[in-house]
Amino acid sequence: MSVTEANRKMFDEMAASYDIKPWQLKIGAQISTAFLSSIPWLDVAGLSVDSPDNDSPEHKVRLLDYACGTGAVSRALEPYVDVIRGIDLSSGMVEIFTRRFAEDRESAEKAGEVKRCKDIRAVVGDLFASPPELQLGEQEEHEGEFLNFDIVTVAGAYHHFEDVALATKRLVERLRPGGVLAVVDFLHGEGENEHAHHHHHHHGHGHEHQQNSGKEIDEQHKAMLPETVRKAINVFGFDENGMRALFEESGLTDFGFKVMEEKLRIEFDDKEMFRTWFLAKGRKPL
Repeated sequence: MSVTEANRKMFDEMAASYDIKPWQLKIGAQISTAFLSSIPWLDVAGLSVDSPDNDSPEHKVRLLDYACGTGAVSRALEPYVDVIRGIDLSSGMVEIFTRRFAEDRESAEKAGEVKRCKDIRAVVGDLFASPPELQLGEQEEHEGEFLNFDIVTVAGAYHHFEDVALATKRLVERLRPGGVLAVVDFLHGEGENEHAHHHHHHHGHGHEHQQNSGKEIDEQHKAMLPETVRKAINVFGFDENGMRALFEESGLTDFGFKVMEEKLRIEFDDKEMFRTWFLAKGRKPL
């Protein structure tokens, strides 16, 4: 089974319970906050924290949320954009994304709220297939709806991609000139060794562990994961130089890289790990 198919299978199975546990909700909140607090830094045309839910912006801001999952990033940025398109390998994730936004819209209408973003849609797809695949329904006008985005976001999915160089190139193709690719993922080899432990271990035992190299830490984290998750991961993290190279080789400029202070806490079975993460950006030249 390919990494892509392993991901499709895993996320379909996880979709119904993907973001209902406290640690999952916390990660979603951390990532959403990172994007919101970074809006000025991202410097996307028309994307401004000063005018949320502005119904008549000078520039219609278009967001592509790739590997959108249940829509955490889309929900965070919804007040600041005009068009949202989500794409995910998993039909289960797309179903939940669609249902939640429909429920949000119904609640807003009942409350008499007027939202800036009135055009939100997610589809099942794989932009990295040859040729790219998009399951467009009858309501879709044409594939052109999935081009010329002001910002493309990918949150926590790059380490699942089989070919990150191809992935970056395909995502850049979806940007308009001047548009920004923004990626959240794990920092390679980061995270204190003592934070990887069984829940029944006492936290004070951490000082007994030796600090290992980045590769060893990555391998330790990998060994903690269930087999289904390991099969769906291609690489265990990225560093600043690697992301810069990926972006620049795909023609992006204005590279930026921010390491987040608060780690992401992840649980699997009776184990937990803490991962350092980053937000990287690059701009498609005009």
